[in-house]
Amino acid sequence: MDINELKDKILAVLNQATDGAKDLYDQAGGSVRGLADKAADTAKAGTRIAKLAMEIASEKEGLKKTYQEIGRLYYETAKDAPDGFFIQLFEEARLAEQSVAEKEKELSALKSGFQKSEPDVVVDFEEIVDKAEAEVEAPAEEAPVEEAPVEETPAEEPKTEE
Repeated sequence: MDINELKDKILAVLNQATDGAKDLYDQAGGSVRGLADKAADTAKAGTRIAKLAMEIASEKEGLKKTYQEIGRLYYETAKDAPDGFFIQLFEEARLAEQSVAEKEKELSALKSGFQKSEPDVVVDFEEIVDKAEAEVEAPAEEAPVEEAPVEETPAEEPKTEE
């Protein structure tokens, strides 16, 4: 075998190896591209899920406010003459409004009395009230309800007449 034949055989083997490497690269590249496309699709789906969840929550909050406004308007228009099952609900609302008004009056009196008795002390009552309202609005963890022990009263013995 002469040198040219050997050179041709080596070149043929190298060409085959190069072609094999290109095929492997194309297959791997296709798999990587496929994985990248799948990951991109998954990310797009995840983003859409999050966006839809936020939109639904926003719509529900808007609907809740609309329902509240409908209820408030209906209460305002029918509070003097409720009918049916609204009678009890309107009475509860009236009592709650009355309680709020009484407490606001007491709060106002306490604020003004405090400021007069302690002129050097500066208190931001609005901040205190805001914090208290935030605590009330925040969902509190429910503490276990303890039942009061039932006291047993001893049975009276029958009286016998002598």
